[in-house]
Amino acid sequence: GVLVNGGYVRDLLLDTVPDDLDLSLCLVDCPEHVTVEWILADLDNFRASLGPGLTQATYGFSDLRRVDIQGDMTKNKQLDTAKAVFQYGEGQPHIEVDIMPTIGEETYEDEGHRIPTRDQRGTPQQDALRRDLTIGAMLLRVTTDPSGEGLTWTLLDYYNGLGDLRDKVLRAPFPAELPPHMLTESELELAEAVGLDIS
Repeated sequence: GVLVNGGYVRDLLLDTVPDDLDLSLCLVDCPEHVTVEWILADLDNFRASLGPGLTQATYGFSDLRRVDIQGDMTKNKQLDTAKAVFQYGEGQPHIEVDIMPTIGEETYEDEGHRIPTRDQRGTPQQDALRRDLTIGAMLLRVTTDPSGEGLTWTLLDYYNGLGDLRDKVLRAPFPAELPPHMLTESELELAEAVGLDIS
């Protein structure tokens, strides 16, 4: 499935205009050969099969093109990522979209190795847990409306990001089965960065 993630969701809930769009593709139930690269490589054929009228009516954009596909080894993240451009009508601004898979468990080969191996077939809940803050861990699941016209949006809020946004609370997400004091390395770095006492 397709998920909108991060700041775009937060900004929509705050009724502000988002300035970027990040999409996650959930591949957890897909065959092994289905990757972000495999999907995006066929983007031109998908667009052509829809035709301009159906693309505009169903998905809201007038054009869609692939910009770049890369296994993100050059950035040491070891992820398949892609960038695409959505065009909304003649003369309208375009939106650059970053696309990546939902990430599951991260494992480290050894103690001295800081770059983890990432499971690129994680669930949406696992992917949300990776975010630094609950207000950035909310996802929108995007599906085609059963009528075939337009899209349906479902908010996935596994760690009470909406409540924290309402209450103006900055909090790291953590799984319910873990006690709150068990923080991940990235959460500890975040706490130290903002000057919190974590002793």
